[in-house]
Amino acid sequence: MINSLPAAVDIERLVLGYSILRPEYLDSARGSLDDTDFAREDHRRIWHIICALYDAGKPVDRITILNELANRKQLEGVGGIGYIVGLDDGLPEHPQIGGYVDRLHDAALRRGMILRAHQLASRAADETQSADEVLAAFGAVATDLAQATSESRRPISTRDMIQVEGPTALLESRRHRGLKLPWPKLDSDLAGLGPGQLVVLMAATSRGKTSMALQAATHAALQGSTPLIWTMEMSPKSLFQRMMTQLSGVWTGKRQATFEEFDAQRQALASLDERPIWFDRHSRSVASFLASLRQVNAKSKVGLVIVDYLQLIRGTGGARANRAQEVSDNSRALKLAAMDFGVPFLVLSQVDRGSVKGEGKIGLHSAKESGDIENDADVLLWIEGGELSRDSPTTVSLRVGKQREGAAGFGIPMLFQPTTQTFMEVGGNG
Repeated sequence: MINSLPAAVDIERLVLGYSILRPEYLDSARGSLDDTDFAREDHRRIWHIICALYDAGKPVDRITILNELANRKQLEGVGGIGYIVGLDDGLPEHPQIGGYVDRLHDAALRRGMILRAHQLASRAADETQSADEVLAAFGAVATDLAQATSESRRPISTRDMIQVEGPTALLESRRHRGLKLPWPKLDSDLAGLGPGQLVVLMAATSRGKTSMALQAATHAALQGSTPLIWTMEMSPKSLFQRMMTQLSGVWTGKRQATFEEFDAQRQALASLDERPIWFDRHSRSVASFLASLRQVNAKSKVGLVIVDYLQLIRGTGGARANRAQEVSDNSRALKLAAMDFGVPFLVLSQVDRGSVKGEGKIGLHSAKESGDIENDADVLLWIEGGELSRDSPTTVSLRVGKQREGAAGFGIPMLFQPTTQTFMEVGGNG
């Protein structure tokens, strides 16, 4: 039983009073407040009326508010004429409307924490729900609360951007803001991987998408950026061994290495010890993964997230849910997370069988079990070619099918080296 919840009732009255006495202050408050920021029901009703009048371009004063409340038969429910008339009594001469809004946000956040914690406690006590479902719910609650209170979600003007970021930062090329890739032409064409981008890499099974992602991860780590890999198919140990092969050029399964090969492995090991790469192999839902991301981010600022792979993420809609919709929902959730955390997400995706059978070709709509991934992606890549040989180099094409801020519809020839599990641009030195 919850006896009381945090509230800033006096501040609520001040905000309402200023909205009536000095409508110019409503311009500041209207874009960053909503009904849920008011703890009292009567204050929520009054704020709703004020906003309705403001949005309709009508005067916001005592008379119009009283008339609207009366028309809706809500006047007595908010304290009557006397309360409305007295809202602007005793207001400070120099208001701090920004501070008042922050106080209301703070109290609303605390109320939300308490109410959601109470609901989660009830779910945790319900033995008919699995522990994994409850844990995923915990992560979803934290994500929702963080998104609801993020300063970046408030409206921003061009003046704000110019004053805060400065002309130089706003006008610099994308090249300088992106995380560098290990392939020079692709890196130049994409201007690296930018903050908040969702980059989707599609390929059929055994076409090298995991190897390509690991190359990007190790390259990011060597730049001093911390990668986090959400792996749902391979163990962290297997991924680590493959990265060691990529960095050292020596296959980790080789029984007896030469002195030179051992030295190369030692150097590769030292580089991953100095610049660690993180793995999450336990999360099964986007919500639980984002909880892991927050934990790693608190220890070491994450600069790249890799998801291997999209179709393995569990949905939250239950056994009867439409799988295509679940995959699309997860894709959208990952895009929003990339924007919220301000880091690029490289998401691997399987393709549907029709794209790799007969004369089928992979295209923008080839992602398995979803038709919305191409909409969420800022960059959509796919690997074209046959299965990769384990004995000799294989030539494939890395297609750039979509790019929001650059050219698309072209391919980059790549050579896969099975001995090092790496891709190189043909004609380049990547």
